[in-house]
Amino acid sequence: MRVCQMLSNLYQDIHLFRFDDKTEDVYILAGNDLQNFEEMSVSELRAYVLKHRDDLEAIRTLSHHPHLKEKIMPSLVDEKSVPIEENIKAVEATLKQRIERENY
Repeated sequence: MRVCQMLSNLYQDIHLFRFDDKTEDVYILAGNDLQNFEEMSVSELRAYVLKHRDDLEAIRTLSHHPHLKEKIMPSLVDEKSVPIEENIKAVEATLKQRIERENY
């Protein structure tokens, strides 16, 4: 508690205070340097998560990033199981682009 009082006296924000009953450890997250994950680009957020693999908030933000939302794949066959060539070509092109991007 003394640490919280000291942080408060120094005008530092206390974002999280947690006491672990089992280990009797106290966790305090304080200060003004917290990352704003919502404003990061996907590449910035990925780089941050790779360096801070235990930061669950960053991982959660990355997994829900609007630029990473799944795109629904079009049906490759119609209701009679006849292939839809246009959709097959579109999926092939998308997969080819994705493979090329990952190889660079």
